[in-house]
Amino acid sequence: MDELDFNPKLRNSWLVQRLDAPPKNMDGPLAGLDNIFSFGGGLINGGLSKEAMNLLRNVFSFDYMGSSEFEWGIVPSCLSFLAVNRDKLKCGEVGIKKDKPPVYYLCHPDHELEVKARIKLLATKPPYAKEHIGLDAWYVEPKPRWMNERTKGWLDCSNGFMFFIDKEMWEKTCQLFVVKTG
Repeated sequence: MDELDFNPKLRNSWLVQRLDAPPKNMDGPLAGLDNIFSFGGGLINGGLSKEAMNLLRNVFSFDYMGSSEFEWGIVPSCLSFLAVNRDKLKCGEVGIKKDKPPVYYLCHPDHELEVKARIKLLATKPPYAKEHIGLDAWYVEPKPRWMNERTKGWLDCSNGFMFFIDKEMWEKTCQLFVVKTG
């Protein structure tokens, strides 16, 4: 996604980067080290600068996606789009099931209605995407064996929005982009 590329209508959610909770232990000999395999054999940190990784490290970490499309700069490009448009971004939440916590999002306000609908779709009947998204696993019982419980957020690189099941990750992300959550 080009940082100046704004499409008023959402595209298919084809490239969705899974975001894991940040590592619990940020002290000791491994402090400040990121998973060097998060972006496979592509650009170091997927093209994110050391400064960007320092900002993101305590908010979330990146799950390895397994496709080269995530290795060559799509993630920093999408984050750059959000940063450039930070004065326009909207934070909110959408309910999926009454007995489950909502999904929290960060998006361009022109996309808000579509983002809410897309999140509901991803949580109930996920469409085909380049790599497995996994939001739906949080809303079914019993939990699937393949479920990665570390994944608590997503970055839709096809459309430039983020969503989370973890309220703290969402709040920290909104703070990072200087967007009010209330």
